[in-house]
Amino acid sequence: MRLLVQEYLKTKDKVCKNYITERTGELGAQQELTKSFKPVIEMQKAVAKDLAKEITEPVTSALQPITEGVQKANELAKYPSIQAAKTDQDIDTSMVILGTVAGNYPSLQVRKMLTKHLDCTTNMANFSSVTVPSR
Repeated sequence: MRLLVQEYLKTKDKVCKNYITERTGELGAQQELTKSFKPVIEMQKAVAKDLAKEITEPVTSALQPITEGVQKANELAKYPSIQAAKTDQDIDTSMVILGTVAGNYPSLQVRKMLTKHLDCTTNMANFSSVTVPSR
């Protein structure tokens, strides 16, 4: 029986020592690998930093005009002339100001409509002289 207890205690100590060795051995191996690869790790960090800088600078410079345009649009949206009317009383329909292109386009459309109308009326005048036989 004593032999069995001694064997049990030896096995228990062996398992504990193996467990501790595994845990500390992995830490020791990790520390050795960190020391060995330290120059490579530092170089990779520097390369990653430079690469990130190379990538972000062109993107930032390309987005700068867009950002400024959005900021200007936000500033312009604050003016009352650009904001939408809140009630029907705020809408002033008595005066419409058109630019040159906008002013020419409606008059062109009116001319086209009048031309079509005149063509229709002249065709109608031609049809009015035709007599329809009665039944």
